Amino acid sequence: MNIIKLNAIDSTNEFLKKLKRDSHLPDFTVVTTDYQFNGKGQMGTSWVSDAGKNLTLSVLKRFNKYEIAKSFYINMAVSIAVYKLCAFYLPDAKVAIKWPNDILSGKNKLAGILIENTIHENLIVDSIIGIGLNVNQNTFSSNITRVTSLSLELKSESNLDTLLDNFLKILEVQLLRVVSSDFKDIKSEYESLLYKNEIPTMFKDSRNTIFLGKIIGVSNAGKLLVELENEEIISFNLKEITML
Repeated sequence: MNIIKLNAIDSTNEFLKKLKRDSHLPDFTVVTTDYQFNGKGQMGTSWVSDAGKNLTLSVLKRFNKYEIAKSFYINMAVSIAVYKLCAFYLPDAKVAIKWPNDILSGKNKLAGILIENTIHENLIVDSIIGIGLNVNQNTFSSNITRVTSLSLELKSESNLDTLLDNFLKILEVQLLRVVSSDFKDIKSEYESLLYKNEIPTMFKDSRNTIFLGKIIGVSNAGKLLVELENEEIISFNLKEITML
């Protein structure tokens, strides 16, 4: 395993993408940093992290002719890996995956994931998997709500190097499931870990319509499946639905 440790960088995903362009990197090359000052989240959002407090890393995973149609299975496997790490450290907490790939403790966000795929001839050649996990940060910006960290949950700090080592071992196992085409079991496990799965919940759609429904799973393409009160099932893409 090739691990590159940096003191500070704008974005581990961007650094790894540039490094990949300029040199041949082996599968499972990892870039991690003490401080990421321009971290990226889903749909152009930012990831804010204090220096030396959190786990911020990106992993290069190479694939051999992996179908674009199955890209969400990569997301599911990575989400399961981050969930397993958090659940190990917080066995008494209600850790869950908030679709598509936020990791929560109770209602508060612990970790986020950003996966960027390289496509060639309608096949995924590789993925750069960005992970941000709040570890030892105890204070957050006032405009960031519903956020937590391992230290806030545990009332003690965790060793970042140990966390990184443990996570990479878990991630390798989960990505091997993708390579081995263990799709049915990956999807089943992911759905079982979803926040508010099978629980009646209020939602708001992109037209600002508020409605009651319950999450019943995800499609193979990664759309969220919600069953309405009349038992109709509707699928939603990212940013098309908000949980209230």
